[in-house]
Amino acid sequence: MPKSRSTSLTSISLALLVVSWSPVHAEGQEMWVNSERIEIHSCPSETCGKTGWDLHGSRVVILEQKDGWGRIDNPTPALCENGVTFLIDEGDNRCLPENGIVDGMLARWVDMNFLSGSKPEKAPDPEECDRGFLSSSDNYATYSNEFCAAARQLINGGECTEADFVESGGWAASSQYPQGTFFTYCGGIRIENKIYLDAKSGKIFR
Repeated sequence: MPKSRSTSLTSISLALLVVSWSPVHAEGQEMWVNSERIEIHSCPSETCGKTGWDLHGSRVVILEQKDGWGRIDNPTPALCENGVTFLIDEGDNRCLPENGIVDGMLARWVDMNFLSGSKPEKAPDPEECDRGFLSSSDNYATYSNEFCAAARQLINGGECTEADFVESGGWAASSQYPQGTFFTYCGGIRIENKIYLDAKSGKIFR
């Protein structure tokens, strides 16, 4: 049997009432990384362990601010074993409050001096790479010209194709080498197909 008009109106009113009484969760402050790379720490201090990094243009949400630092997530289990955590990549990995780990929980913090409240504009493609096959590269806004020059050198030399760069997602930031070093794969996704670029000097190496 179809619902009557009065029943429908009652359902709508109840739905609106539920919405009006639902708790409101405050959202954090949306910001973007405006440096080449920003280190993530386990507490609001350079002395705390590093739990990774974000690249230029990455979006973060600041949930709490303290002494010029911003917390970008809620505490999660630090998976401590024998007093240390493997979730910290570099530096202090002790599961102690002075390292930001309280009751076995770990949160991540970034220095807000390297953040901006404005979303960065998409970087234009260099003329010689205007088909967009490199536009997914890390730090593209900073190194688009260097990426293009290196890619053209590899393509003209027969080592790579544009399809290789599309498959690899362009140039990816390296965690093995210093900041400004990137890698891609040409001819397959194997270790022997990995090619590195020092974007600051233009040097290509394996």
